[in-house]
Amino acid sequence: MEHFLARFEGIRYSYLLEIKYIKAGSKPGDDKLRQLKEGAEKQLKSYGIDKKLRKSIEKTRLIKLMLIFSGHDAIYIGEVK
Repeated sequence: MEHFLARFEGIRYSYLLEIKYIKAGSKPGDDKLRQLKEGAEKQLKSYGIDKKLRKSIEKTRLIKLMLIFSGHDAIYIGEVK
């Protein structure tokens, strides 16, 4: 989803969200969780350098966030620099 800056001129931030799911009952130290984090970070970084996206958000600060859920619980929330 892209915001419409021409209509909402006061927007200062843009967000990229990467949402991952892991089997219910997984723990924060699981190896699978580490792999999901690495994959999400790699995806967010590649999305963040996309020329079309960058042009559409050039006047905003881009914030890249990853959320990893196990069942219904968010077991990891982090920002990618």
